Amino acid sequence: MLRYHTNGAGVEELERNLKLTDGILRYLTVRVEDDTPALNPAAPRVHVEERRPPEETTPKPGPTAGG
Repeated sequence: MLRYHTNGAGVEELERNLKLTDGILRYLTVRVEDDTPALNPAAPRVHVEERRPPEETTPKPGPTAGG
């Protein structure tokens, strides 16, 4: 992942060089807003379920002893 800040001409020049480089098979250029946090591509991925806050639940009454 390469994160950079440039104008339209800079993007065109970078993409031209990427096309000419034999070691690069494909690339994708994405524009992001300035306030988008930088993510580490090597960081472990978290599933969506793990990101949700735990739901508030009340404990269910268990079976009574001595029955």
